[in-house]
Amino acid sequence: MQDYTNYTIKDFILDDSFCRWVLRNASEDAVFWENWIHEHPQHAEVVADACDLIKKVRDAQDNLSENELREELKRLTKSRKEMDASQVSDKTTPKLSLAWLWRVAAILVISIAGLVFYLSKNSALPFGNYSAYQQRIESKKDLFQEVLNDDKTPKVVTLPDGSKIILKMGSRVSFLKVFSEKHRDVYLSGEAFFDVVKDPTKPFVVYANELATKVLGTSFTISSYEKDKEVKVIVKTGRVSVFSLNKEQEPAEQLLTEEAQLILTPNQQVVFNRDENRLKRSLVAIPEPIKPISSVHKSLVFDRTPISQVFDSLEEIYGISMTYDNELLLKCQLTAELEKGTLFEKLDLICKAIEARYELIDGQVVIYGKRCN
Repeated sequence: MQDYTNYTIKDFILDDSFCRWVLRNASEDAVFWENWIHEHPQHAEVVADACDLIKKVRDAQDNLSENELREELKRLTKSRKEMDASQVSDKTTPKLSLAWLWRVAAILVISIAGLVFYLSKNSALPFGNYSAYQQRIESKKDLFQEVLNDDKTPKVVTLPDGSKIILKMGSRVSFLKVFSEKHRDVYLSGEAFFDVVKDPTKPFVVYANELATKVLGTSFTISSYEKDKEVKVIVKTGRVSVFSLNKEQEPAEQLLTEEAQLILTPNQQVVFNRDENRLKRSLVAIPEPIKPISSVHKSLVFDRTPISQVFDSLEEIYGISMTYDNELLLKCQLTAELEKGTLFEKLDLICKAIEARYELIDGQVVIYGKRCN
């Protein structure tokens, strides 16, 4: 583990974990740093000064252009060089004082430059390089309402059509104060759960960096943090259409009519890998029933039930496609009670009983078995 006991202000503001804690209050980082400060109270003043500097540089980004920032760094560098030359030519100047000033200037240059670099790579509001979220709302700010969740608990946001958003910590959404007559557009940076009011006449579209998600009425989660390597869409109920976008692409009318790259159904998710520029569909880690629990229990008690009916019941309960060779498994039967356990635990038991196996392929369950006597 890194030894932070000898860290200076410069070291703290160039540390990724420390910056994430100050700028985003990321949960894992928060636990570590709060405990560390509690255990090392003698470093509280240095930590406070580093936090203050990071926040000041972050706040300055709204008023300082990238060119102005570069000029300021050049000025500091030039001042350092002038002080160095002055130390050589002026034999009467106390060396200790000049050396101290040189170190201060050097620390400022290195620290601010390093912090700017960190923010440009990891912050949701990078210096001189607008995120896709900012680019898309910049020209329409006067028409939009923006909600930022800077609390530790999720925030509920009600949209003009009555749809609900549960906005996670460190996330923000923007939307028109009054939705248009043709569609409902929402812009997301971060993570949120959407419960969308159904309206077939007005598609609901969420723009989240490299992905656009279009629905008529459903519930789903989108995770699209600027610093993460992946963007995710996870469907709870209904169906959603997913489109990939480039960073600069503006929402387009044709998006409402063109064919989606992927269609997601309940308990499916799509992951966009930024490094590979690739979409991948899969099942969620723990699929949940999409029907009421009371009806689920009644549907999961089997007595010499044809295996096709068992798989049909699971399809209906979880909304997940089950693919198998019906002719091959025609005579297979199951006697079991499957009220408890996850979907995958149920599948393990079924496959063991009929000597089969299953794989998860492209958001579906594919069963491979042999003929039953």
